[in-house]
Amino acid sequence: MSIICPNCSTELPDDAVFCDQCGSSLSAGGLGAAPSAPAGEIACPQCGAPAIPGEAFCDSCGAPLEEPEVAAALPTAEPVPATEPSGAPSHDLIHCPSCGADNLPGSTFCSNCGIAMEQAAEAEALPEPEVTEEAEPEPAEELEPQPAAAEEPPSPTGQRRFVIRDTGAEIILPAEEGEHIIGREDPVSNVFPAVDMNPHDGEALGVSRHHAQLTIEAGIVFIQDLDSTNFTFVNRKKLAPRTPTALSNGDEVRLGKLVMTFLE
Repeated sequence: MSIICPNCSTELPDDAVFCDQCGSSLSAGGLGAAPSAPAGEIACPQCGAPAIPGEAFCDSCGAPLEEPEVAAALPTAEPVPATEPSGAPSHDLIHCPSCGADNLPGSTFCSNCGIAMEQAAEAEALPEPEVTEEAEPEPAEELEPQPAAAEEPPSPTGQRRFVIRDTGAEIILPAEEGEHIIGREDPVSNVFPAVDMNPHDGEALGVSRHHAQLTIEAGIVFIQDLDSTNFTFVNRKKLAPRTPTALSNGDEVRLGKLVMTFLE
């Protein structure tokens, strides 16, 4: 024959005094009451499970074991380690990974701090990530820009000439003093300049038939633009038409797109 617990409806043997499930007393007049704890232990007011005196939380359900009135009256104290029950060997107790308190074997919650034992054990087992400091790269040395070496013109040889920049071809200029036309020879138009640029692709590079004029006076060479279509430049400076400009050894002379160097 069996009996039914009036508190949780669990079927129990007929000689049971307390419910195996909730700990309620099965005696008449004691239904629903928590079982009396063995000597030296206290009972959880929530589930009736036995607990060690001084524990703050139940090992089985995690409910607080202190009475609200007593807990409010007492000042806050340091956590009290769980007392080892009489007759229980020390190696059977388990330590809380969070606070280090001893707990009964099979405890689900720590009796001191109330944390779930499995959760705390998993958190303790996780290794902390190693933080490695990366070495800062050394700043690269800044190199001072070196000025480009200026090309010096060849020393004067006494022979005046133009040197075509793209081909290196030399055009020997007249030695006698006076006026000398630079342009493109055109027999049809009866144009025969003293310095003909046809052999140097003058027409494709924009050299006019009467493009510029060289004037040699007292050993000095002057050049002037003769109202050419594509202009005359000395050292990249555009010349005003009919304005003589003296040339020096190494000057850059440009007729249209034909670039030359004046040497003497």
